Amino acid sequence: MGQQLELWKQQGHQILLFADANSNVYDGILAKELQQDEIRMADVCEAVLGHKSPNSHASGSLPITGVFATGDLLAQNVFQSAHGYALGDHRVFVIDFDLVQLLGPEYSQLVRLPGRKLQAKRYRIRKAYNKSLRDNIRRHKLTEKYHRLYQRHHTMTDSEISLEINKLDKLKMEFMRCAESKCKKKCAGKLPCSPKVSYWFKRLRLFDRIRKHKVNPLPDPRNLFRACTRLSRDCTQMQILQPQEYTLAEVDARILSIKDQIELLKPITPELRTAHISSKRDEALEARNKKKAQELTNMLEREELRGCYREIKLTTSKGRGSKVFSVEAENADGSRTSITSKEEIEQVAGQTIGERYRLAYSAPIMSNNKLLQDVGFSGDGPAVEAISRGEYTFPTGTDPYTELLMLEAAVLFSSLGEQGIDDWVHSHDF
Repeated sequence: MGQQLELWKQQGHQILLFADANSNVYDGILAKELQQDEIRMADVCEAVLGHKSPNSHASGSLPITGVFATGDLLAQNVFQSAHGYALGDHRVFVIDFDLVQLLGPEYSQLVRLPGRKLQAKRYRIRKAYNKSLRDNIRRHKLTEKYHRLYQRHHTMTDSEISLEINKLDKLKMEFMRCAESKCKKKCAGKLPCSPKVSYWFKRLRLFDRIRKHKVNPLPDPRNLFRACTRLSRDCTQMQILQPQEYTLAEVDARILSIKDQIELLKPITPELRTAHISSKRDEALEARNKKKAQELTNMLEREELRGCYREIKLTTSKGRGSKVFSVEAENADGSRTSITSKEEIEQVAGQTIGERYRLAYSAPIMSNNKLLQDVGFSGDGPAVEAISRGEYTFPTGTDPYTELLMLEAAVLFSSLGEQGIDDWVHSHDF
């Protein structure tokens, strides 16, 4: 490891190392190696806190866990938890570094991971997950393979044992991922899921696959042929032929037709979803499966509340936009400069936003004192009603586009008739 760290240091890289050294991080073997002139890495906690770290293990007396960094990386804050703060018997370390120091001013945007299908609090999902995992272990005889490895491990070298264990562990991990993908059906689309909606989306996905096959033929398209046969059997309202019987233009026409049908279904998809879950609940009640019926009833209630509060949550909650790490400022000569420090970003952003909110002062109406006095800065002047009726006489020198805009306002108000616009929101509106 020391040779690798030395190589990285020679290549000009900044290094951040978190290590469970099993020895004192200040005078142990690892500490002495990191303090060599070729590496020169220091403990971050001591540099920030001003004193050495306490014992790392709950039953130990020495600091055996540490965070080391090269001199270019400067931590802002350090937190070391008490024992028992989280899982495990070591302290939890939280180190606050400047992200620009670690990744530079330009880096890929962080993407939120999709939610997992496996939800341990749901009995039905746990049962489906365990069944799929047990079936795969039994089908591929994984337990027997572990047992055979245990029987002959004394005839193998350590590297061979590690290789075989890693193979079996990788196989088990694949079984776990397979079980998680099958334990629950998750509709990730923008429309509420129901059989009729799924019916059209299956067609859309199939014709997208056919189009890709037409543009770039698959080496072995038998799975695509079987998918066409299976969907043609399940969906009797639209005949689906094999890919070789379509031209590319016909496939594009089918895709457009399906998308139009999905657009027509959009307004009624919530009702279709509710009707589907209600029918499943009625079937469970007829079969005297009270537990499943109660789960479906709870699902209906949750989805109804989610629909009621979605708009309110989007309006009142904080935006999910990523944080600003750099901005570009325009110089007097037209060139642009990238700014990365917090103080300069706030200063430039404040100036830009201030100028944007003061654009109204440069509007043409501000240069016409008579028109501004008649209309009022807040649009509540004595001439507003005359403008809305189209009876206002514009003073000399009025900007022609401002005059056209106010004449268009009169047309809009005339289309309302006698109906007024209430600018108050009352409780009965909700």
